[in-house]
Amino acid sequence: MRRVLILSGCAAALFISLNPVASSQRESIYGGVITGRVTTLTGEPMVGVQVVAVLVKSLNGDPERRQSVQGRRSTDDRGVYRFYGLRPGTYVVFTRGDAVSWPISPYKGYAPTYHPSSPRETAAEIRVTDGGEATGVDINYRGERGHNVSGVAIVGEAARGLNGISVALYDVSSGFQAGIQRLGRVETQNYFTVRGVNDGEYEIVASVHRSGDDESLVSPPRRVTVNGGDVGGVELKLAPLASISGKVVVEALPDACEGGRKSSPSEVIVFTRPNTKAMLDVRQFVRFRPGVSVNKEGEFKSSGLDPNRYFISLRLPDENWYAKSIVAPAATAGRDSVEPVAAYDVGRDGVALKWGDRVSGLIVTIADGAASLRGRLEAESESSRPPARGVVHLVPAEQAAADDVLRYAEVPMGRNGAFEFKNIAPGKYRLLHRAAPNEPNGGPPTAWDANERAKLRKEAEAMKVEIELKACQRATDQVVKYIQRP
Repeated sequence: MRRVLILSGCAAALFISLNPVASSQRESIYGGVITGRVTTLTGEPMVGVQVVAVLVKSLNGDPERRQSVQGRRSTDDRGVYRFYGLRPGTYVVFTRGDAVSWPISPYKGYAPTYHPSSPRETAAEIRVTDGGEATGVDINYRGERGHNVSGVAIVGEAARGLNGISVALYDVSSGFQAGIQRLGRVETQNYFTVRGVNDGEYEIVASVHRSGDDESLVSPPRRVTVNGGDVGGVELKLAPLASISGKVVVEALPDACEGGRKSSPSEVIVFTRPNTKAMLDVRQFVRFRPGVSVNKEGEFKSSGLDPNRYFISLRLPDENWYAKSIVAPAATAGRDSVEPVAAYDVGRDGVALKWGDRVSGLIVTIADGAASLRGRLEAESESSRPPARGVVHLVPAEQAAADDVLRYAEVPMGRNGAFEFKNIAPGKYRLLHRAAPNEPNGGPPTAWDANERAKLRKEAEAMKVEIELKACQRATDQVVKYIQRP
């Protein structure tokens, strides 16, 4: 017998799943081609210059949050370049004219020219389809001198003598890297000049890598405006990034689920996710991995973190496991005090990090007995169809669990209104549906914010759609009726 729940109202809700459903089949992607020729203003071929392809929109037209380079190619003796295997989407292509095959380029410091012969603002966009070929994407090089952005990157004495400091300039509107200078040996003061910059709004960051990601140094981004001339006197102060470390433990329960393979904590992946995301994420300047593995002792460490508030989420290898708690260790009230301070709930509040913070001793507790819920959202009538893009929320019904963030979950609605929750703690829940948010990648989970959490509970209570999940239960064929109200 299948369950049928009635979900009324015009609100739509979002839910978070630690284990999103993966597709069993993947379509073959052949990639696309962009090819063309680079010439001077007089029509002569430019030999050995680098052409860059930048993805600016997805195939369905959604802008990329941070535009990324998908390929670099050099022109041949005819001035011809060719990109292949490109991800489907919309691109712009440009060249700075820097000759990669010569020891010295006569065009170094010149501003980039985009296809057909334009600055970035008026560049023509090229649509690339799976297996398609865009030909005749020529660039008539403008040969215009760009502007300079210069200043000094300052580091502490501990970083002197290191190598590999770099200063990068990023376009504010797109996040695309508009210029970079790599310096040599690190000194206390490191003078830089980024050349060939067009007019526009930019953020500039300096970084240097040490042996470990948490030992890397990065400067807070500085905003600079280039408008018809050079910009000088930019001061960048580098500081160490932060890290979070802890241990994953599995709580032994007498009523553990039967069957299935025996998993190990070392198979768990720990994700450290920021609550808010600035336009320019300084973690891109280190070898940052959002998900880190757990070693055989259950220990993990996430490093290369910029100042922000972070929450911990998990990818669990066992359908019978769920995240029960995430806490930071007890501390003392002050340096000279022995009065204990209770451990705080990282699962609920996250961890606020400043430059150079080293938070350690987190305890992530996993318990056996997880439930799962699979079903679909159906319209009550033709006039009450749910939005094509939606999110289904699972909200704890018990008042005592109102602020237990680990009990909340949200998943995007799939084809035909399908949804699935996995690794859910046993208990009573309410179901809720909302329209999908417009933020790229959906934004942070709704339940991370206390005010939004209260809104979820209020909406879910009004819907009066409840379900109780028992330990180890696999609830399937759950049908939720959606009724559109005026």
